[in-house]
This record gives sequence, structure tokens and C-alpha cells, in this order.
Amino acid sequence: MLHQSALFSSNTTPVQQSTYLGSEKENMGSSHPASPALSMAMVFFSVCAFFCVRPELAVAKHAGVTRHYKFNIMSQSVTRLCKTKSIITVNGQFPGPRIIAREGDRLVIKVVNHVQNNVTLHWHGIRQLRSGWADGPSYITQCPIQTGQSYVYNFTITGQRGTLWWHAHISWLRATLYGPIVILPKKHVPYPFPQPFKEVSIIFGEWWKADTETVINQAIQTGSGPNVSDAYTINGLPGPLYNCSAKDTYKLKVKPGKTYLLRLINAALNNELFFSIANHTFTVVEADAVYVKPFSTRVVLITPGQTTNVILRTKSKSPNATFVMAARPYVSGPAAFDNTTTTGLLEYETSVSSNRNKNKNKNKNKKKLLLLTPVLPKLNDTMFSMNYNKKIRSLANPKFPSANVPKTVDKNFFFTVGLGLSPCSKNQNCSGPNNTRVAAAINNVSFVQPSTALLQAHFFNKTKGVYTTDFPANPLVKFNYTGTPPSNIAVSTGTKVVVLPFNTRVELVLQDTSIIGAESHPLHLHGFNFFVVGFGFGNFDPKNDPKKYNLVDPAERNTIGVPSGGWVALRFLADNPGVWFMHCHLEVHTSWGLKMAWVVMDGKGRHQKLPPPPSDLPKWPRGVLGHSTLQITCSGALKSDLATLGFKLNTCPRTQAQSQTLANLNCSLPTIFTDVDPGKSGSATFDLDDTGVIITRISLDLKPDDGPKVWVQIQVLAPPWEAETRTTPTGRIQPASVPPPPTRIGRSSRESRSVSDLVLPASRNKILEALFRPEGSAIDATRNGNLKPKTLATFVNVPNTGLVALTMPSTSAKLHG
Repeated sequence: MLHQSALFSSNTTPVQQSTYLGSEKENMGSSHPASPALSMAMVFFSVCAFFCVRPELAVAKHAGVTRHYKFNIMSQSVTRLCKTKSIITVNGQFPGPRIIAREGDRLVIKVVNHVQNNVTLHWHGIRQLRSGWADGPSYITQCPIQTGQSYVYNFTITGQRGTLWWHAHISWLRATLYGPIVILPKKHVPYPFPQPFKEVSIIFGEWWKADTETVINQAIQTGSGPNVSDAYTINGLPGPLYNCSAKDTYKLKVKPGKTYLLRLINAALNNELFFSIANHTFTVVEADAVYVKPFSTRVVLITPGQTTNVILRTKSKSPNATFVMAARPYVSGPAAFDNTTTTGLLEYETSVSSNRNKNKNKNKNKKKLLLLTPVLPKLNDTMFSMNYNKKIRSLANPKFPSANVPKTVDKNFFFTVGLGLSPCSKNQNCSGPNNTRVAAAINNVSFVQPSTALLQAHFFNKTKGVYTTDFPANPLVKFNYTGTPPSNIAVSTGTKVVVLPFNTRVELVLQDTSIIGAESHPLHLHGFNFFVVGFGFGNFDPKNDPKKYNLVDPAERNTIGVPSGGWVALRFLADNPGVWFMHCHLEVHTSWGLKMAWVVMDGKGRHQKLPPPPSDLPKWPRGVLGHSTLQITCSGALKSDLATLGFKLNTCPRTQAQSQTLANLNCSLPTIFTDVDPGKSGSATFDLDDTGVIITRISLDLKPDDGPKVWVQIQVLAPPWEAETRTTPTGRIQPASVPPPPTRIGRSSRESRSVSDLVLPASRNKILEALFRPEGSAIDATRNGNLKPKTLATFVNVPNTGLVALTMPSTSAKLHG
């Protein structure tokens, strides 16, 4: 029998295990095993650093151990469906390496980016209690990890055990960047079900022949749905129903009369999946790393983002058959989908005596094996979905009592989730009516991805121009949500959040809508587990439906499918300070804006506050291609009668699809400078921060003769905060030194500097005063008081970064990075 401990390497000493986890080959993320001498040196260094550098950690009561992984983000050529392409992987593995830990362990995962794409990783389902800096969604809790950079995700697994998973959380990179997280119970704590003979991870995915970044970028450009995948996969393999894939088939070898714990993970981008194994029955024992009341089923339904543990009991004797395992989509909406099936094989091992007889005529016996296939529900079997989810209830027994379901509620929210239309810019040719594109929204707000990470803006109290706190608690316009759609299906846009005091008891009802088409939406909430207290078809009835809530043993999950044409009611306790993303786990809907964020404030207690960010949290800018990079975006439509206009500097790199171009100024981004009277000038002073760029003056000139102009005066500081020599037409000058910012900015050591402290004499400064004409692709600039426009600088796209770089002719000053 394989006990939990067998998942760890038996020859790993306790000291080594506190630094590394188990066998290098099976469990480690690093591809280079350490020598014994090096291991001991690293252990010594780790212990010294633990006690000397971070004494507060040394005295912490931590029953678990610290497990280190190294994830190298790298390209790897992979052949599927007759075609070879380069994909992004961790350590060259697809699917990615498995992380194994125990409840109470600390994970320290160093991620090094060796590819041209910006990357972040998310540890899906991990509560991240007071460790929101390690959660991973790009532009929500961190700036992305850029090429050549690294970031250490450091967090403790508290009060959780079971199956979770990790994946990329930027654009569509999670198509190939994903892997399992196996959390075992604490030592000497058994499962609440019989110990399985073996444990197996099975991850479902989607495969495109084309590059997935190209797929989503083209869809956003045209305003239509993206091309669907070419195949589904089981552990990265499509199976024999696809071309050239007979050899790319997952096979699970089993022994008769044994029990197997299958850890199922749906890593597909855009499809919920039915899964079954011919002539076998599953016993569901866990969902989203929470034990559930066991129930039997022939078919498992699993949405993207969800995990399910099932017990598979093999037949008592080896049958003369091979059993097909199959997964295909559950489809509830009107959009195009990949209508294919991925298959693997369940093969029984035979006894030694049987093998001797069979080996006499192996080929003949192979032909005798029956190939049995499973029966899956219809593609659109919504009733199966509803009935299946009703069976999932928390275990709630004396050893594993149900967590505290909030019996009373402090704040109620009612969110509609669905699709709509959004206008495209004038330079786009979108496929929707009147040049519109498909959008997705919560309460009719389609989320605009910020350029500054929300958690940083929140922690340092620099939220102005980053996000607003006016996310609607209820739909602004009520209608028959699952009936005839309203005539106006346009969505609004914005970067809006909900702010919650610490320990707020929240009830959230998610209501599907029929706009464009009713559809199931798997909603994932970061930072929390929630309780599914009720669900149903049609419109939620606030008077009668709460009477039917299950407050005794509701399912506890991190991802739930909002029923197609229905609703689901959730409750959770906001006991985790930070900024927490909530979004649809159909990646296409996330790309269209079906997402928002919750800001949970600090509590009063010592352990109710978010600690400062780690020192290696990715920052911007770092310098790209030898130059400092600068991207300017706008807020509001630029019209001659517009009295307010705002510009902001990006503090995070953006993907190419999200970058604004100078020709497209009808954007909807936060404003940092407002209330400028027509014909007058205004100025603004900004705190010194880690962007490397300070706006010192913005003036708006609304003269009717040649259209509006905006003056932007910029103070440029070259990372790493050192003054540098600039070459100008007047010769070589050395500007005065610039005071460096504090080495670490925390709440108690926040520092601001007025711009006047940094501006140097006019003849020897680094000020670029630019006259910006929005209709052009260049900056017309003046220097030294000469008001005659002169093309001094041009914005160009930096390849593979999605950035816009400010470049100048060789005769002018250059912005070095």
C-alpha cells in the first residue's frame, strides 16, 4: 500500500526535506540536483538567513517545513496533431512539474523568466493568508516578471489539504503553463476515506496548433470570438481520436482489486468538461481541496479552474478488456466551441502466470481485448450539471467539521454576469453592429486592466488614477435577467473595486443573463473559499430563495459555475487583507472584461494586516533595449470642447494587445489630472515613486484654430536612480546628482519629494518639455524656451514587450536605461 509518506523520497533527510521536497526527479522544480556538499552549504545558509536576517520568522510557530522549488520559464518545442510548435513551459515540462507539500508547509518558489513574454504565476485555490503579494494575477497583485528577471513566491499553506493547481495568470499563457499542487494532510493525519493504493494526477487541457497569444490578440483586434482549440488533452496528450495522435495517448496502468485516488484538474482555457471511464464508477471525495460527503457517479463534471478528487475501485480480476477514459465539453452558451473528445486508456496489469501464457501469442491476445467506451451526457445537458452540483456538500463530520458558514450577513451584493457589446475605436474594423465588439461584464461593468498593480496602489495609498471604489453593489438597471434582453446591451467600462472592512460577512448572488445568450460562467475568487448556500434556474427571488439556503453543510469552493440561465448564492468571511481578483475562468470571458476585484482592509489586530511587499516584487521600469521606456495613455475622448484631459504613466509593462497607440485616444483609463479650464494652464506635482518618471506639469490648450494640445513636462530619472551624462546639440553636460529614493518604502517610511527638489537649472537639466499632438505619432517638442515646434522624439513599439519606447535622433538627448 502506498502511504502518504511514499510520495516523498524515502532517502531524504529531515534537514534536506526542510530545504527541498522529496526526490529531485519526481518532485523538484529545479532541473539540476544539488551535490551533498552544496546541499549542506545551502542548508547552512538557509538556517543562518532564517535566524539572522528574519528573526521574526525564526520564532514563528510553524509546524510545517519549508520546501523550495525553482521554476525556469522557458520555451520548448512540442509536437501535437502533426505539427511542431514552440510553447512556454516550466523547466521544459508539459504539463509542468508537480508541487507536493503538507498542510502547514511553507513554499518558496523562485520563478526565473527566460522567455520574451512577461509572466506571472498564480497558485490557484491557495488562501494566501496575509501573503497577497504571492497570489500572482498580473496587474492585480504584481507587475509581471519581465525577460531575464525573477521573483520568489513565498507563502504558507494554512488549513488546506487536497488538490489544487498552479498556472500562468497573464493573457493566455496558461494554455501550456500549468501543473498540479498536491497538499497532503499533516503527518499522522489520515484521509477521511480508506487509504488509496496509489494516487494519480490527471490534468485536462486544450491545445491549439496556432500560437495562443496570436489567437487572442487577433480576436481583440477584430472584436469577435477567438478561434476555438484544435484538441483537448489528458496530461498533455490528445489521444487516438485526433490525427497523428495514436502515440500521444495517456495510459493509466492499474492492478485489479485496488483503489486509486484520481486528482482531477480542469486546466482547459474555455470549456467545462464531462469525464468518465468506461464500465467504472467514481466516488467523489473532495472538491477544490475540501473534503465532501462521498457520492458515486459515472460521470464527473468539472469547470475550468476546479479540482475534484475521486476514488476509482478497480475490478476484482483483470478483465479481458481495455477501458477508454474520455472527456468532452459541456456547452451551455451560443458561442462556437471545440466539439471534439480527448481519450486515454485504462489498462489492467495481469498476473505473472497470465503473462507467461499470454506471451506465447501476444499479438493474438491483443486482438482479443475488448475496447469499451464510456457514455457521456449530451453536450448541453444543463440538468445533469445542476443535479451533479447539488450532490456536492461539505463533509461536516466530527473530525472534519464544516467551516464557519456565515449565518448572518453584513453586506449583500447582487452581481449580474454575462455578455454585451462595447464600441471599437475608429481605427478598428470590428465585426459587431455599428463597429462594436463582444464584451463581458459584471453588473454591466467591463473591467479595464490597470497599468499599475492594484495591490501596490492600495498598500501605498496611491489609488488615484489607478482604480475607483464605486463598483455597483447591484445592477444599475434592473431587467428580466433570464428573459428577453433589453434593447441597449452596451456595457460600461472602468477599473472599479469593492472595498470591504476586515471580517465583513458577505453574501454574493451571481445571476446569469440572457444577453447575447445564457451561459454557465465558472467564477473564481482569489484569496478565499466561499460557501455555496443556494442555486437555481431563472431569476433570483430575494424574498423566497434565501429561505431554501443550506447553512448546515454547503459546498466550500474557490470556483463555482453560475448555472446557465440561473443564479448561485455564495457567502464568505472577508478575513484576508489585500486585493483579491474575481473573474470568470473561461479565459475568453476574462479577456473580454468579466472580472473585478475586492479590496479587504486591514484589521486592528497584529495578524490582521497585510505585510509590506517583498524586496524583489517586480517593478517598472527596468530599461528595455538599452533605453528607458515610457508609455502615455489617456482618459476620455479628445474633443475641442473637452475641458478635462488626463494623462498617466504606466508603471507596469503591458502586453501588445493592451497597449494604447497614439492614434487611438478614445480610451477609458483613469485620470490623474483633471479640472483644467479651457484656454488656461494647470500644473500638478506627483510623489517620487518607483516609476522612474515624474510628471511635473500638464497644461491644456483648447485654442479653436488647430485643435487641442497638451503640454507634458517630464522629469526623467534613469534606473537605478543615478544621474547620467546626456549628449545634446550644445555638447556634453553632466547634470547634478539626483537624491535616491528610500531603499524600502513601507507604511511607516513613506517618502514624498516635491518636483522642485529635483528640477535642475534650466541650462543643465534633464527636463523634456513636449507639445503633444494626439493625432500624430510623434512628439513635437520645444527646448530652452523656443516655442517653434520641432520633432524631437518618436514613440515606437518595442518588439515582444508590448511597450512603447521614447526614442530620439542621435543629435538629441537620449533616454538611457
